Amino acid sequence: MRGIERPGETIEKVIEGGADAMLLTPGVVSKFADIISGNIGVIMRIDSSNTLYGRIGEAAKPYMITDVESAVKMGAEGIVAMGYVGSPFEAESLAALAEIAEDCRDYSVPLLAEMFPSGPKVANPCDPDVVKLSARVGSEIGADFIKTHYTGNPDTFREVVEGTPIPIVILGGPKREKVKDTLGDIRGAVDAGAIGVAFGRNVWQADDPAKMVRAIASIVHRGASPDEAMKELK
Repeated sequence: MRGIERPGETIEKVIEGGADAMLLTPGVVSKFADIISGNIGVIMRIDSSNTLYGRIGEAAKPYMITDVESAVKMGAEGIVAMGYVGSPFEAESLAALAEIAEDCRDYSVPLLAEMFPSGPKVANPCDPDVVKLSARVGSEIGADFIKTHYTGNPDTFREVVEGTPIPIVILGGPKREKVKDTLGDIRGAVDAGAIGVAFGRNVWQADDPAKMVRAIASIVHRGASPDEAMKELK
């Protein structure tokens, strides 16, 4: 995927921008430990799903790539795992998430549940009712914080936050054409009670990832407006 062809360079740019942590896979953490160690927190992904070539229809089937114990030994300060609500593999996915949550409690490491609505009954994964259900399920299973879609509106997203008894960060999804729209969504989500973001392509594929991280941090940590955050990009 464009933007992460050379993971070490991407990590260095994100560190330069001042991110609090990165969501990383075991292989990347192992290969680039010299860049990561002491410079940025690691939230390690311990599950994955089919590649685009291995999918049957649109359903992504989850599987484990490592376990909590191994992640902690590698220096992970948090764990991230998927919860596919609405998927044909929903029960399998949520059962695995519950086991991961239990292991995280045993090792005293926080779990970020990426609650991802998908499947034939999910017409719009950003629908407030769908997002509310997904986030609440993740909290009930035992996650410590949730990564999920922004509903596109502070009022409806506030309902998600108020109905979920643990903190929420929003995902970024595909790279957006207008950076200011992305920053506006972050401002709206934070105003509604989100504690931050967990972005991929909207950072990696930015013209300058370090500046994009600084712009995001100015909103999350310093309360900047989208217009003020845009100044970080200049």
